[in-house]
Amino acid sequence: MNSELNDNKDGAQVNDLSKSIQGILPSLDLFNEFEGQDKTVINKDQWHSQLNERLPDTGQGLDRVIEQLSEWIIPNGLRTGAPGFSGWITTAPTVAAVCAGLASMV
Repeated sequence: MNSELNDNKDGAQVNDLSKSIQGILPSLDLFNEFEGQDKTVINKDQWHSQLNERLPDTGQGLDRVIEQLSEWIIPNGLRTGAPGFSGWITTAPTVAAVCAGLASMV
């Protein structure tokens, strides 16, 4: 993972938002392609063990959060918005809705 994002491991970060978002965008774009097998099912033991690890006693920093999101959380998300998915009455948000949600959170 690119350690240029932010090396501060002691406190919450409120600057360099664009660098952090850029760190997860490739994973988000790849996830939204909905290609290949559903990783939620085929890699369950692997990603599940990553999420079940004990929380650290001290913060690991923003770089680690971005890394975990990019490598484990996003790629193994539930594909409810995939074309042809009919198990739920929901769809993935549009790009405009994601941008509006992000702006409202900031």
